[in-house]
Amino acid sequence: MIRVFKIILLLTFLSIVIISSGKGLSYSYNYVKGYGVVKGADYTVKYLHIPAYCNFGGRCLIAEISDFAFCEYRNLLSVTFDSASCLEIVGSCAFANCSRLTTIVLPDSVAEIKASAFAGCTRLNVFRIPKALKIIGEGAFRNCTNLTAVEFLYGGLKTVGYFAFLNCSKLTEIALPYTVTTIGKYAFMGCSEMTSFKGPGAPVIGRLPEGVFADCAKLRSVTNIPYVVVVAKRALQGCAELTTIDRLDSLKTIEEGAFRGCAKLESFSLSKKLISVGDSAFMGCASLKEIAFPDKEDEILVGTNAFDGCASLESAMLPRNIPAIQPCTFRDCKSLRSITIPVSVTAKIGDSAFYGCTALDSVTSLTEAPHKFGKNAFTNISDKCVLRVPYGKKAAYLAKGWTESVFKGGVIELPAPEGIHPVRVTADGKGAWFDLEGREVLRPEKGRIYIHKGRKVLVK
Repeated sequence: MIRVFKIILLLTFLSIVIISSGKGLSYSYNYVKGYGVVKGADYTVKYLHIPAYCNFGGRCLIAEISDFAFCEYRNLLSVTFDSASCLEIVGSCAFANCSRLTTIVLPDSVAEIKASAFAGCTRLNVFRIPKALKIIGEGAFRNCTNLTAVEFLYGGLKTVGYFAFLNCSKLTEIALPYTVTTIGKYAFMGCSEMTSFKGPGAPVIGRLPEGVFADCAKLRSVTNIPYVVVVAKRALQGCAELTTIDRLDSLKTIEEGAFRGCAKLESFSLSKKLISVGDSAFMGCASLKEIAFPDKEDEILVGTNAFDGCASLESAMLPRNIPAIQPCTFRDCKSLRSITIPVSVTAKIGDSAFYGCTALDSVTSLTEAPHKFGKNAFTNISDKCVLRVPYGKKAAYLAKGWTESVFKGGVIELPAPEGIHPVRVTADGKGAWFDLEGREVLRPEKGRIYIHKGRKVLVK
């Protein structure tokens, strides 16, 4: 056992043996994988050339740049590689904060750029993605504030990691290769000059991740992202110039703040598969003119402040099975002229739900059993607003506070449903009574609809 331990200790020691080249480089040997690893040796070096081989008692292929190898080499201007290089890995923080580095062309053999490899390279201008690259690690190009272009060579790239291009504030456009299957959270957040993003067209992406384009203030179009099921939290928050986002036919969930502050987004088609719209999802989308929820039996949830501040919203067709209207859902939608509250709204109409909808002159509530609405739910709406309620329910609405002091255009009942004839009967009225499912009823109840002598009747 002691002998085995000594062998392991010896191998560990050998794996970190450093040989200096005297040219700003040193090397170690990875005994497990059998290749050489580049390390730094001279903080003052300006022009760095990395060979294909080093000498460890013989010619040794260099396949990796170690973690932190040239981190904070602030004099480094450029890095070149031998034409025969078979480099595979650029380690974590390998060139992080090389603040004067302007040029580096990685060999096409590189398969992985690890976390923060080039983070803080504030003068790096153009970066060409190697053909063999599969993974761009977390924050790999974070805060590369002078990066104007990323050239994707359509090879095998699969993963763009978390924060990969965070705050690359001069990057103008991105077109991902078709091979990409994973995009990390906040991958392009703060790319404030980016005007267009073209996705890989791959059906496996599945979601626009959290904050992926947040604060991309000049982003106008997001295309080629089919089969997206989720637009996650703050995915496009602050994309003030966004006008186009396509291929969302499979969308089920729009999470909190997903499109918040997309001030130029005029239209948005809600998928038939939609099940929820999160809090503040479209808050501040000042140019949005129309929202029509899919006509489906399944319940759809709409969060607080969902359309708050959508000042151009003229039409909003609520889902037929929405259980409640949450606080501030349509606050300050100054162009909204009418709203129909579905019969399914039995839980609540929250505080300030329609506060400041100054053009709102028609509210139709189909709820048979009204309840009190929240504080300021209908404050500062049009002075001409008319409330329409189900036939025979005006008194019930008035009793719950739905009065003409709120709806100054008046409270009126909708006409009796077509084919229904209101009649007065007693419990022993002659002739058989049936409910709308064909079952005989011995004692008809007031306020309900029955079949009597071949006609629909409302018992009063």
